[in-house]
Amino acid sequence: MLRPRICRRRRSIVFASITLAAIAFAASPAFLTIHVFSAAKDGNSPRAALVLGSNGTAYGDTLFGGISNNGTVYQLVPEAGTEKWSESVIYSFAGAPDGVNPAGSLVAGTGGVLYGTTIAGGSANAGTVFQLTPPAVAGEAWTETILYSFLGAPDGAAPHAGLVLGASGVLYGTTAYGGDINGTCTSGCGTVFSLTPPAAAGAWTETVLHAFEGSDGANPFASLTARPAGGFYGTTVNGGASGFGEVFYLAATGATKLIYSFSGGVDGSNPYAPVILAPNGTPYGAARNGGSPGMGTLFSLTGSGEITVLHSFVGATDGANPIAGLLLASNNATLYGAASLGGADGDGTLFSLNVKSPTTTFEVLHTFDGAMDSANPLATPILALSGALLGTTEPAQIVEGASAGASGGSVYTLCVKNPPACGN
Repeated sequence: MLRPRICRRRRSIVFASITLAAIAFAASPAFLTIHVFSAAKDGNSPRAALVLGSNGTAYGDTLFGGISNNGTVYQLVPEAGTEKWSESVIYSFAGAPDGVNPAGSLVAGTGGVLYGTTIAGGSANAGTVFQLTPPAVAGEAWTETILYSFLGAPDGAAPHAGLVLGASGVLYGTTAYGGDINGTCTSGCGTVFSLTPPAAAGAWTETVLHAFEGSDGANPFASLTARPAGGFYGTTVNGGASGFGEVFYLAATGATKLIYSFSGGVDGSNPYAPVILAPNGTPYGAARNGGSPGMGTLFSLTGSGEITVLHSFVGATDGANPIAGLLLASNNATLYGAASLGGADGDGTLFSLNVKSPTTTFEVLHTFDGAMDSANPLATPILALSGALLGTTEPAQIVEGASAGASGGSVYTLCVKNPPACGN
């Protein structure tokens, strides 16, 4: 295992001026539920963000459901000239030694190949990295290949996040647990890893780039964010100087540098999502907890580690506990995101945040009600080719105790154009 050098420096935590955003409400943008999962063979609990293929087809995975209830990979094909999408399952996980419970976003490679991770399954039931190859003839079965099975220690366990596809086909990712087993994290504090394809036929090679030890962060649940100049930004849910998570930078050499360690106070705590980078290099992100009422924050960071809290969630009016990451619009001024809870019905919200106006403006775009549109969006929305936001929600019964016949979650579109016109 590669043992990277950990770069640390002593510095004071400087809070830039903290502006609580003015809350506005959108003028009824067009929200549509385009698919409701049955909680059976077509999938259950779509927690990951979708990814678009070259033709506008969206691909995603579900934590449960499928033939063996071990999760699925599905596709959504837009129907031209309408606002409808057609869903179909392209793979059902069979259980160990196959993967079990995919939770991270897929990444699309050359030739329509999809790469992803599963939390469990594999030879040691510690999770897998898999590849799905599309059929040569449309309509035939996709081919799944397990590229790597995690062992737990020292390579990592339970990858909850998706992968980043780098140069020469190298995959980069995180595991939430495993790695070095020590007193701080009895199940391991997690790892950052790379997976290198063989030069010819043969096995892929996994390399641990960093194994967390608690003081330097613990439990990275989010995928990495590639920096154009090289290296990656990442987040950990726990650990760091105060134990409330951190934002870190990983160099190509494997050395890590602390960017910011959350205090658990007004700055936020426990970031489950990755940061995103604006064209000027500014990282933006979401913290699940913390903030003034303790319901989560949206923030930006400088390269020197100064934080600006852009919004603190208060619950009923705007949402609470954002687990999803942020999406930066093409105008580089508007951030879109999802709060997993809160809103008028307590089932979560979709929101926008204008970060370039004189006063940062937070706008609620949709409030989930736990009914047809399900509840609790955990995944970062993406932009479909139509310009609509495209995302997923959890099954309403997870938090509301609905009957067993309730849905297994849903996929939605939200047209954010003015006037709304987002047909396929």
